[in-house]
Amino acid sequence: MPISKDQKQLAIVGVLLVVMVMVFMNNMKPRKKKNIPVPPAPSAEADPPVSLPAAQAKTDSKKSETGQKKRADSLGWGRDPFLPYEAQKTEETGFILKGVSLGKGKKGYALINDEIVKSGDTFTGHEVVTVEKDKVLLRKSGQSFYIVFPDEE
Repeated sequence: MPISKDQKQLAIVGVLLVVMVMVFMNNMKPRKKKNIPVPPAPSAEADPPVSLPAAQAKTDSKKSETGQKKRADSLGWGRDPFLPYEAQKTEETGFILKGVSLGKGKKGYALINDEIVKSGDTFTGHEVVTVEKDKVLLRKSGQSFYIVFPDEE
């Protein structure tokens, strides 16, 4: 006697139902806990923690801050991004390139000495020729020069 399509579907659904119930029951079993050693509680005889006076705590934090700065400098990672950045003007031009933003079609904007400029603008008597990702070309009286980001110390 041939098995009809409905009987096959019913059998498959029944088997899947049984599998789902088994998976559900397996997940409901309590998991074994790992044996993690617990450190012993401090005894009453142990000395209580000593708090530092406020003045000493300040000097200690200054010392650790200075130590951290020295360590970071010795590793050669560059400027600390969490410390404020004081840009210094270059002696040759007096211009500080602080940022560059390039848009679609290479149309770029530059932040020079707290002023936003783009190609074709005039900035303190200098024509902005091009703005590139890491430098800006300026021209004045037929002389052209690039300004770049200041060296990080």
